[in-house]
Amino acid sequence: MTLFYFIPRHTLADQVAQEFEILNRGLRSAVYRGIDRPDPDQPDHAMCRDRELAKAAMDAGQSLEAACDVCVMSLICAYRKQRDIVTDIWVLPNHMAFLHKPDWLPEPKILIFDEDFNQAGLEGFDKSNPLRVSISTFSAQPTIFPDGKGNVDADRADLLVYRNKFCKALASGEGPLRRKAIEHSGLTADDCREAMRIECRYKFRLVLLENTSRDVALRSFRRIKNKFTSRVPLVWELLSEFLESDFDTSPCLSVLRNQKAPNGEGSADYLQIHRRRNISESYLNKPTLILDATGNVDLIEPYFPAVKEVANISAHAPNRHIRQVPDRTFAKSMFIYPDDSPTAENNVRRLHRVLEVDAAKHRAKGNDGIDVLAVCQKDVEAELEKHSEIAGLDMAHFNAIAGVNKWENVAKQVVIGRTLPPPKEIEHMAAVLTGKPVMTLSQAENNWWRFPVPIHMQNGTKQYVMAPRHPDSIAEALRWQICEGQLLQTEGRGRAVNRGSENLLCVDLFTNTPLPLPINETTQWNEIQPSPIELMASRGIVGLDWPTLATVLPDRFK
Repeated sequence: MTLFYFIPRHTLADQVAQEFEILNRGLRSAVYRGIDRPDPDQPDHAMCRDRELAKAAMDAGQSLEAACDVCVMSLICAYRKQRDIVTDIWVLPNHMAFLHKPDWLPEPKILIFDEDFNQAGLEGFDKSNPLRVSISTFSAQPTIFPDGKGNVDADRADLLVYRNKFCKALASGEGPLRRKAIEHSGLTADDCREAMRIECRYKFRLVLLENTSRDVALRSFRRIKNKFTSRVPLVWELLSEFLESDFDTSPCLSVLRNQKAPNGEGSADYLQIHRRRNISESYLNKPTLILDATGNVDLIEPYFPAVKEVANISAHAPNRHIRQVPDRTFAKSMFIYPDDSPTAENNVRRLHRVLEVDAAKHRAKGNDGIDVLAVCQKDVEAELEKHSEIAGLDMAHFNAIAGVNKWENVAKQVVIGRTLPPPKEIEHMAAVLTGKPVMTLSQAENNWWRFPVPIHMQNGTKQYVMAPRHPDSIAEALRWQICEGQLLQTEGRGRAVNRGSENLLCVDLFTNTPLPLPINETTQWNEIQPSPIELMASRGIVGLDWPTLATVLPDRFK
């Protein structure tokens, strides 16, 4: 029996496989590694020894196997060698669940998903890697490669008609595609499905002979690179779904005008794509278990319509002391502001001093040289790293910590700020996730609704703060998962549930976000600022005269 265990990120794979080996004696585990991952036997090399050839094949719309079949490095290729692994448990990254299973992997009998599953299926929301296709692609003459079966001339003529109609709908305006514009062009859902069929059917399939040289293969791949992109049939598929939906404007397709070209030369008009990927048919109808400390059945249901919650487990952590600083949001703008704001720079220095004193107070109380963990937004982490390194402090950022165990023995955690996209972005994600219109906040508001929500104190009292909420249940579930859920994931890195009384975990929450945690005390930002004496002590010198103060604390006395 083979089990597939899906995890949020590749970086956790070895940790998870090792834990399986320890906990399940007699069961073998192995990690699936993609072509770009390091070879565990030779870390200086990637799993694929000729990534240039492999990437050229995939850029040309060909399978990876097309490159492997002519690669002279195939006999020493770690990616191919893993095909020979015999194991009971395969550990794979979440995104593999949305791709067709590699043929060489065995048929799984059981699937387990561990953390951060539903958002992994949403594509196009990463601003650093947008999913786009040039609108000029649809105005070009269709490139059709005969397959010996279809009526090439008729299919080419039909596709040209469909493309011309689509270009007519795209001719004016920008932003989300409007139903009226598509219908006015004469396109129907059936037309879009037929266009998708034609685009896919006549995709160029390169056949390379077994003795083809690498140079010839590379040139062949590059020659057909722009002949086909899977994003074009994807657009037709999304168009057909849009025309059969209840939306007046498409949540998945938007027109962007005069955007900078990927090569940096000139500008062009693009279709921006957002979509929810579906679970691959390779993994449907398998017994499936989803483990997620911050999961929500409503967010998983679009992927697994028959999902049911079978357990909601709460873990008691008595050996933990939580202090919350709820007098502000600690948003990124507090530490990073345009035009090098002196206030933001000063806040970074103040935060650095707090962490410096915390690290000194907890020195040698952790393991492996890590006494204090500080987690914040990625850009704030970068600003803190510009200052002097703090001994015993490890820093990380939100959305890169789920499942990581290396901080399970820190003496203290400091959680700074929160992640919270604007309402429109959450509403967009909710619409793409469910394929249904969501209730939206009015354009005039353009902000979250705010309600008094209690911070629950350990002694049974409550302290109320104004907290953001959304009236749409799916949008609110997404907002909670991204904001409160991420904070809970972060707080859990210290593994307080596994601690005894001799190993107390101290947690500072620098946020005004109420969490379902018992808070031992609250304080204010200004009250936790270290005094000059505390700062000097953290640096190993104490002096009461002004020259000593200026020498030891140049950042305080200039």
